[in-house]
Amino acid sequence: MRKKYRILIRRSTSEQWTANNPLLLEGEIGLELDTFVITDGIKQFRFKVGNGEAYWNDLEYASFGNGSGGGSGIVYWNDIQNKPTTFAPAPHTHPISDVVDLSTTLSTKADLSGGKLVSSQLPAIAISEFLGSVADQAEMLSLDGQVGDWCIRNDEERAYVITGDIPSELSSWTAIVTPASPVTTVNGQIGDVVLGKSDIGLGNVDNTSDADKPISTATQTALDAKMTTATYDTDADGVVDNAERIPIIVRNSTGATLLKGQIVYLSGSTGNRPNAVLASASSESTSSKTIGMVINDIPNNTDGNVACIGTLHNQNTSSFSAGDTLWLGTTAGSVVANTPPAEPNHAVFIGFVARVHPTEGRIILAIQNGYELNEIHGVSVPNPVDGDILYFNGTTALWESKQPTTFTTKIFGYGGFTPASGSTVYMPVQGGVNSPTESVVQQPAKAGIYQNFMFRSRSAGAAAYTITLRKNGVDTSLVATIGTAAGVYSTTGSATIAEGDLITWKVASGAGNGGVLSGFSGEC
Repeated sequence: MRKKYRILIRRSTSEQWTANNPLLLEGEIGLELDTFVITDGIKQFRFKVGNGEAYWNDLEYASFGNGSGGGSGIVYWNDIQNKPTTFAPAPHTHPISDVVDLSTTLSTKADLSGGKLVSSQLPAIAISEFLGSVADQAEMLSLDGQVGDWCIRNDEERAYVITGDIPSELSSWTAIVTPASPVTTVNGQIGDVVLGKSDIGLGNVDNTSDADKPISTATQTALDAKMTTATYDTDADGVVDNAERIPIIVRNSTGATLLKGQIVYLSGSTGNRPNAVLASASSESTSSKTIGMVINDIPNNTDGNVACIGTLHNQNTSSFSAGDTLWLGTTAGSVVANTPPAEPNHAVFIGFVARVHPTEGRIILAIQNGYELNEIHGVSVPNPVDGDILYFNGTTALWESKQPTTFTTKIFGYGGFTPASGSTVYMPVQGGVNSPTESVVQQPAKAGIYQNFMFRSRSAGAAAYTITLRKNGVDTSLVATIGTAAGVYSTTGSATIAEGDLITWKVASGAGNGGVLSGFSGEC
């Protein structure tokens, strides 16, 4: 019976063969899987044949036709002797697949048909096209066009052209500006127009040089009316000798127009201009820095002129009389005549009315700010309080403020009566007779603190009684309790009395007659 055999050839990659370096048996074949050549479409691998003695790395590669492998075999370039170093070019061909990325590159190129580009592969060409007239913006944005195409908007009566990539967006459209009306004639002429100087109202113009040009009669008349330097600069020092008024340039940042004739003060600055703000006599901050009068209206956020001193013409003084003195008013920017606003408003003198007229009035401006007490030279009252007096301090040589010295006044009175049991009578603080009616013995008092009173009882009594100082019909906390024994009894507490308060003593008896009250004394 015939036996069947299967022959297996050892195979690995070049790297694996080199790394493992095995011993091939005699006649055993080792095949490299990753080293081959293709000839006429046939893949031929490199291999080695063992001799039973040499390891893989020491064996030579075998080839077909050299006796080792038999057949036609493979001859490697490095094994060829005496081969040429250069080669003349020769026509040859390669399939597209043999050239790396050639197929991908060719797919991005346009195709030719009969030597011409295929029309379907041509890009859109920007040719300006009139897209028609549309009613409004919405209809314009719905048009399908490209850069350069245009349309007419009937709602605006002008043309728009596409200048962007997205015609559905307004930013891709640009309006074409055209004159309001086309030119039909030039100076009444049409066709080839030639204009002479008489055609455009310049018939009297000549080519006289600037140095030889005369001035007009009107100009000469105006110049003759001007003041000469011999008049306003008599000493020829380049400085005007006299000025009717002195103005300054201010900035109006108030948010409203500063009107002609209003009074202003300065507060801060904008750029290099001081800010003008309407002055008022109602407070120190809006009056003490009063600077002048607005010469002409100054709109908001603009510069203008304010006169600080001198004569202002063309003012409305119809509400005043000639010779009136003007003072800063409590209404912002206003003036009042003759009488300054009463305290606690602040007096600021503005000037005099020189002429009364609704449009051609004249005011002499001479602003004088009134002074607060602590603004006067030689006076120092930084923190005055109620009741301070002004005195001269010889050490500092200044007038200063301080609280007045307290003086104590002794008060004496005579009672001379016996309080009856359970009765209430009223006794004057100084002199007079007792009365059951308080108003009969009330007396106007001097201001002060009433305290430290002593009452003398010259005899014993059956019951104690109280004596209370009353102010304007109301008990105070100044009270004395008179016991049953004869002796001197002191008050407790005190009473603060204002100038003119009505005061009296209230004597309230207990259940029994009190001792005889002979007199009292105290201090204020």
